[in-house]
Amino acid sequence: MHELGVLRMAARTAVRAAAQNNVKSIKFFTLEIGDESGFVPLFFEKYFPIIREEFPPLAEAELRMETISGGRQFLLKEIGY
Repeated sequence: MHELGVLRMAARTAVRAAAQNNVKSIKFFTLEIGDESGFVPLFFEKYFPIIREEFPPLAEAELRMETISGGRQFLLKEIGY
């Protein structure tokens, strides 16, 4: 269940960036996940509705994910306003 914690961290970062740019609503954000990171993309999808409820600017947001072959990284790659 580490996915929920890192998804919250990414959501906080996205919401903070939106606020700094005077944006009230986020349309999407993209995560880049290495396939050797230990994170399971299916769990990010499962927990995203919880995150959308916790962070109002994400209420209508779409979660996008890119898997990187051989990678161990996890990062918030893109935020769409």
